[in-house]
Amino acid sequence: MRFDPARQPDQPARGLRGDGQRRRQLVRRRPGGGHPSRPVRRGTRVAAQRPVDLRHGRQLRPRAEARHPLPGRSDLHPLAGAELAAHQLAQRRDQRRPHRLGERCRHLGAQDAPARGRGEALVEAREVVHAEDPGSGVGQSGRSEHGSSTGAARQDGPVRALRPDRLVDLASGLWAVDAVQPVAAVLDPATGEVRAVVGWPQVPPPPVSEDGPWARVLGDGTSLWVQQDASGPVVRVDLDGVAAAAWTDGMRLAACGPGAAWCAPLPPPQELVGASGGHSVERSWDRLLRVDATGASRTVEVDGPVRAVRAGTRGLLVEVDDDPWHRRHLGAGTYEVVRASRWLHLPWSSPVPPRLSRAEHGLAGPPDPAPQHDDGGRVHSAWLDPVDDEPVPALGLRWHLGWSTGPGAGRRRGARRAGATAHDGSGTTLRHEDLGVGRVRAAAARGGRLVVAVERPRTPPWSRAAPVELLALDPAHDGHRALLAPDAVDVTRHCWPLVPEPLEAGSCAEQLRAAHDAPGTGRAQLVGSWPDTHLELTVTHDERPGVVLRRRVPLCDELGRVAPPRYADVHLEEDLATGDLPPLTAARDGVLDV
Repeated sequence: MRFDPARQPDQPARGLRGDGQRRRQLVRRRPGGGHPSRPVRRGTRVAAQRPVDLRHGRQLRPRAEARHPLPGRSDLHPLAGAELAAHQLAQRRDQRRPHRLGERCRHLGAQDAPARGRGEALVEAREVVHAEDPGSGVGQSGRSEHGSSTGAARQDGPVRALRPDRLVDLASGLWAVDAVQPVAAVLDPATGEVRAVVGWPQVPPPPVSEDGPWARVLGDGTSLWVQQDASGPVVRVDLDGVAAAAWTDGMRLAACGPGAAWCAPLPPPQELVGASGGHSVERSWDRLLRVDATGASRTVEVDGPVRAVRAGTRGLLVEVDDDPWHRRHLGAGTYEVVRASRWLHLPWSSPVPPRLSRAEHGLAGPPDPAPQHDDGGRVHSAWLDPVDDEPVPALGLRWHLGWSTGPGAGRRRGARRAGATAHDGSGTTLRHEDLGVGRVRAAAARGGRLVVAVERPRTPPWSRAAPVELLALDPAHDGHRALLAPDAVDVTRHCWPLVPEPLEAGSCAEQLRAAHDAPGTGRAQLVGSWPDTHLELTVTHDERPGVVLRRRVPLCDELGRVAPPRYADVHLEEDLATGDLPPLTAARDGVLDV
């Protein structure tokens, strides 16, 4: 490779700057030669991230670029000319991580990388960074493969694999969004090839909750919209990472249309009146928040209390309370006010009005087809229920997914098998697919296929969460095939960092151990150290003679925050009472993990 000392390098890429984060420059090695630090251009789909101010939801103006030492300038670097070129090349070779077998490097321009089989290897967000230079004051920093600033993300410890529980169909591919961490893999829905790994760790994580992490993830056709916490900002994410952000004033992400997201307040609370109550509590109006692709927000008043907001095929649908209303007796002299509802419709092509009114935007009857609740493809019910569950339309049929309840399906944990049934408009079952042992987490239709995320049983070490596999159902053939293997995508670089060890972690663990270690009910002990401390419950039971039943419950979440299990003993007692236990054949060394 020939080095030209007169050649001026391109400026480094711009990205978000957080505490302790420094700028970095994504580079690629050109097959045809050229300077090794030439930045990747926009055409390669690895572009500089647009800076966003998360506090005010607006895009920032570009800052002045950090100055790097120029090749051939001996006054800025102790080496000069060809010696400098050789020195920088050697540093980059030392910094490069070894390729895993079959790993794709196409996003950095490595055209000679070996072909990757579906799910055969971990796919990492690869990067090459500038070596630390004492003369420039610019050291190694953290910008990921696709635009998210990850300097504060964890760099050591065990590998964190993608565990999707949402599947969102966008123009760039099928986005498989992680259940906890702020990261998604963009997949080719036909082959399962990982086109990109996109993270947004600069968005604050949600607080610890007994119900698990709260997050809303929706798509507008081209971008992903994410709200990690009900009181947090809503952000638009594209292949470059966070593209825009907005403050929601306590409202929650509810629906997305072309180039915009809509946020709504919580629905009206339950209205209770006494026996002598002659009228209900009146609520005359409400409001919505529209956020466009740039992060600009606009408030729209609504002529009535908002009950639900849905994205229809032709426009935004808003359900509001309406007259008439009646009282329903709940017992003990208490009545609930039950109101009628009416749907308002705002076409996507229409300008956004300052107010949605029943007179101008009201529909004469319920919308057809009936709008469905969109939660990024997440399947909430564990059981397959064609009657009550909302179906997933795909391949010209209506699909219901969950634990099978048919003959031979088995009800015990060790034999629970996930299934998918296809129905026509009349409800007749036309097809059934056995998806193996596990639980369905998400499903989405894309490219004539139904893609299903199935959580497989946990395996040692127990500090790791259950892996998730993506399956594809083809309309032309019965059966299914693996689209993305469990633990196939490494997302460690995009994870939120561990918090410092909480001062109360040890006290909390010991109190929980003492509370569960009651005489005659089994034994409780602490296993592991922070952040992987587990409460281990062991009991014996007549249903599984000759073995000890063991359950390990984590006491901290993935960020190392104290997240005490409130009903660990109750859940175990329920499983014992109902016989919801694995078979004896799953026991190892006299211990059966439940």
